[in-house]
Amino acid sequence: ELMDVERKCIRNLTAPEVLEAVEKDSLATLSAVASLDIFMLGLLLYEALIGPPLFDTYRDAQQACLSGEELELDFRGYKDYVGKYCIANMLRRLPLDRFTIRDVIVNLAQVRFIRN
Repeated sequence: ELMDVERKCIRNLTAPEVLEAVEKDSLATLSAVASLDIFMLGLLLYEALIGPPLFDTYRDAQQACLSGEELELDFRGYKDYVGKYCIANMLRRLPLDRFTIRDVIVNLAQVRFIRN
């Protein structure tokens, strides 16, 4: 029952490494690292700039994040290139490929936060 609660809590803020830990029943051993925070911040930024959450359900998150492929991002007409670039690099599948916090700060300073 605890795993069901954990799955509901992480539905919209789910990084691939969290999903892998849940699948292996090892969520308690997951380390708090900056790349995990960057991914989750990328999900929040996507929702703030684009509109709806990237994942509607836990199952959607599982299928997308555990596929082994990069996420397919639908920017729904959002036109700010720096914003797209920032989100895409925050939501990279592999933690080492994601932006660092410095990269995020530098790029977010240039993002237009107005929806078209």
